[in-house]
Amino acid sequence: MCLATVGPPPTHKPTSRVVLLRGCDQRGFVWFTNYDSSLKINPHACLSFYWPHTQRQVRVEGAVSRLPPDESDGYCNRRLVGNRVPGEGSVQGPHVSTHAERKTALQDKYAHALATGYRLSPDRMEFWQGHDDRNRRVYVQTRTHAQEHQLADSTDSSGSGGGGHGGGLEGQWVLETMLS
Repeated sequence: MCLATVGPPPTHKPTSRVVLLRGCDQRGFVWFTNYDSSLKINPHACLSFYWPHTQRQVRVEGAVSRLPPDESDGYCNRRLVGNRVPGEGSVQGPHVSTHAERKTALQDKYAHALATGYRLSPDRMEFWQGHDDRNRRVYVQTRTHAQEHQLADSTDSSGSGGGGHGGGLEGQWVLETMLS
């Protein structure tokens, strides 16, 4: 999947890279990478999944949080040492002349804190379906949060409790269909 974030001040430049989706459940989408300082400053991101042969794309936007240490450590501990090292390739260290020396140096420096897990909790999802005539259909789902339901409930003068809004921590999803 493609992960897009906004860089730190003063530039706030957007950046994107491909990371491996490691899990998806009702809480969100999970991936592991080296610690990303841009997510500490601006904990929001966008994920994109693209399937060119079927002309489909999914975009997911939302807030990002670091996984608890036990979840990140569990993932790191399941990986073989040889598979941990490539993930640490961006760590700066002393100059080494051979691949074997580099691998040994990185194994010696390996720390679980470098491989951090993140979870994006979606607020907006777009499902794109292309067609041969270059037209496309887009379905957009936007999450409404419990705070919005509480505000709607408190301003509803009909006494119906917000016109049937559910509420809860998960919120509800509103579906729109767009043609373009």
